[in-house]
Amino acid sequence: MNTGSAPAAVNLDFFGNGGAQVSLPLSFPQTGATATANSLSNYIPAGGSLIVTAQDSGATTTEGSAVVTTSGTVGGFAVFRYDPTGQEAASPLLADNASSYILAFDDTGSITTGLAIANAADQPATVNVVIRNDAGAQIGVGSIDLAARGHTSFMLPDASQGGWAITQGIRGTVEFQTPLGGRIAPLGLRAATIPGGFTVTSIPLMER
Repeated sequence: MNTGSAPAAVNLDFFGNGGAQVSLPLSFPQTGATATANSLSNYIPAGGSLIVTAQDSGATTTEGSAVVTTSGTVGGFAVFRYDPTGQEAASPLLADNASSYILAFDDTGSITTGLAIANAADQPATVNVVIRNDAGAQIGVGSIDLAARGHTSFMLPDASQGGWAITQGIRGTVEFQTPLGGRIAPLGLRAATIPGGFTVTSIPLMER
């Protein structure tokens, strides 16, 4: 959405986990057009909006991140959809570059926290992590290695995927520290299993 008073140029680039650009099937509900591309460039008129739908082909699953760059005053959000149940979660585009980001998690009962984090910089990054319980006590540390423009995602308590088993069955926070000179973009999701799939919603991150 262009909230400025002049047309704005917008570029959208898709990157896979390893940092290379990946092509996705794209559709544009406003015009009915379709394409398969790893990037697109467009102009948004003042007060206007651009809607882009990206979807896996079905044969394979593509993981990664989408990066928006613009010459104007443009904001927006991403909507994640799980088709089997119709569940959706929305997350605003992350425009800031904070020194750290804090994710509140709740891994009690049937709820599980998912994490996705992207490296928006052109150099590899090691993101240091501090884990605290809901009383504020530090209970663990860790790190996440990301390729330049790379991405990873996992369920927070699943150590086999890169998470930390210490978060299982408790509530607390995870702090992601931005490397010096780097730029990261973390995202939190809450998921619970239901008949036919799962429910999902997004978790806003706090900046420090």
